[in-house]
Amino acid sequence: ADEVKRFDQAANSSFMGELDIWVARIDSMLAIPHTEEVEGTDAALAAISDSLKQQISESPSATAIATYVEIAKEAIMAFLPNVTPTNINRPFDITYMITNAAIDDNTGWSEKPTFNYSCLEYFESTFDFNQTLPKMPKGVYQLRVQAFQRPGASADAYASYVGGNNLVTTDAYIGRKAQKIHHIAVGAQEQKLGGNEVGVGTPVRYLPDNMLAASRYFALGLYDNTVTMRQIFDKRDITLGLRSSTTGSKFWTIFDNFRLFYYGDMDLNTVTGIEEMESTTDTHTGPTGIFSITGARIRTDAAALDNLPAGIYIVNGRKVIVR
Repeated sequence: ADEVKRFDQAANSSFMGELDIWVARIDSMLAIPHTEEVEGTDAALAAISDSLKQQISESPSATAIATYVEIAKEAIMAFLPNVTPTNINRPFDITYMITNAAIDDNTGWSEKPTFNYSCLEYFESTFDFNQTLPKMPKGVYQLRVQAFQRPGASADAYASYVGGNNLVTTDAYIGRKAQKIHHIAVGAQEQKLGGNEVGVGTPVRYLPDNMLAASRYFALGLYDNTVTMRQIFDKRDITLGLRSSTTGSKFWTIFDNFRLFYYGDMDLNTVTGIEEMESTTDTHTGPTGIFSITGARIRTDAAALDNLPAGIYIVNGRKVIVR
């Protein structure tokens, strides 16, 4: 009898910990500076938070705790479509909705690629690595993930990229919006960071060449990708992940650290940080693509503005600011 009692107490403690987490999530949502699209939205969520805290203080049963967790989840999903953050740098962090977002192993997703050093990799493979979030609220979402692809042998891939040819075939995507992930050359370093690295180019730059090295580059915040989309309708499923329908010899894709942020009804271009400046011409007959202000071609796809460093670019003859 004592053993059964201890087991029940341990189970209750575990369930209570989950409820505490969900109440903290509610409070963190309310703490984000935002506007209400529907009056009373904040008050409704705050009332649920207060009620759940009262229930916690009364040491509920495991069954009751499970019910309260569902109430907390439903309250957040009802709250989100009716609010918009006022600070672009403080969106609602809903990464917790992604299973195994931090890549602690290779579970929770549609496929199970090679796992090591808290990273997942594909080598010379096509894939669609994803998961679907059910009944998500309408609004603007931004998916972030650290990832890169080496499209071929290191030296060849680097030379091709600096010559203006990006052969990356892996996309990060959310809903119908997709964006090529970073080419391995984007994170090239003047000095080694650790793990197996390879020197390329003149002057020599170093690139990660195994999972350990990639994990160290990721730890420094390198190779961060973003994809932003607007979901028009409420309570629709959203699928997100990485995919590649084409591969080749020595093509290597590696990734870690998925994150998901919600911006409510904020303007999509504001979220992506792209602002088109006035142009004196209405048509463009010159070279197409994305160019630096000095005229160097950066990308051949004029629509591929995501993940560019902040600055001014020439896109099909028009100046564009990326913030």
